[in-house]
Amino acid sequence: MLDQRQTFQVSSAGRALGKFLAQHLTKDEIAGRVLDLGTGSGAMALMLRAMGATSITATDISFTAVETAQRNELLNFPDSRIDFQVSDVFETTDGPLTGPFDLVVFNPPGWRSPSPELKAQLDTCAGALDLAAMFHGETVLLRFLDQLASRLAPGGRAIVGLNSLVGVSDVLERSKAAYVRVGGGKLKLRVLDRIELPLLLYTEEWASVRSGLLREFESHRRLYGAQYVIRDEMLYWYYEITELTVVDSPDLPLRQQGIDGAGDEDDR
Repeated sequence: MLDQRQTFQVSSAGRALGKFLAQHLTKDEIAGRVLDLGTGSGAMALMLRAMGATSITATDISFTAVETAQRNELLNFPDSRIDFQVSDVFETTDGPLTGPFDLVVFNPPGWRSPSPELKAQLDTCAGALDLAAMFHGETVLLRFLDQLASRLAPGGRAIVGLNSLVGVSDVLERSKAAYVRVGGGKLKLRVLDRIELPLLLYTEEWASVRSGLLREFESHRRLYGAQYVIRDEMLYWYYEITELTVVDSPDLPLRQQGIDGAGDEDDR
């Protein structure tokens, strides 16, 4: 697919999520209402349309990203059918997104909110760095988890890419209140795939803050359970493609619901 620069600038995580969806989603699973949350340049939404989805809402917090995605649709298709909107998680400027959705796809920011020390370092080159796309992942995920169950149609599911650098276990522990009787049930999480990816710093500006990032990630490993390994001076993190569904058993212990990582092998 093309954009106005003749290629999509999609992250390695985005490519991994897109590949998984292309290989595993069936036509029946994309036949209903689909939400591509955080669409960026629109690559995921356009792929879903090419796969046969006919009712797609695609959102991003960035007005510029939404405009770009709209143009990219017309570069790849003869008409405009995707409902692109500016939205902060499930909230648009005109109010909540209209649901419910049968399938929600989300590749959220993968890094936690920066410390004051890292923020000061980032501010020196902020003009070239897209901070909103990478940081504040824990707060975005908490808001997403808190609202998701009420936005899914009966039998619907979300497929989310979780970055191990965000401290997934910490986010889930903090979000347990969201699993108590939301719409009469709880969210169940199941890891569908786990992919090891290198930390790629795509520009000179990002490379210039590498030492600060590594210190930050080490702090997040101690404080929040962020997971990664370093081999040959390269940091590798884990991308967990995770399914979220609503189960109608609000009184079952969290362990049996697969919330706290102590359930079945396939469950988080």
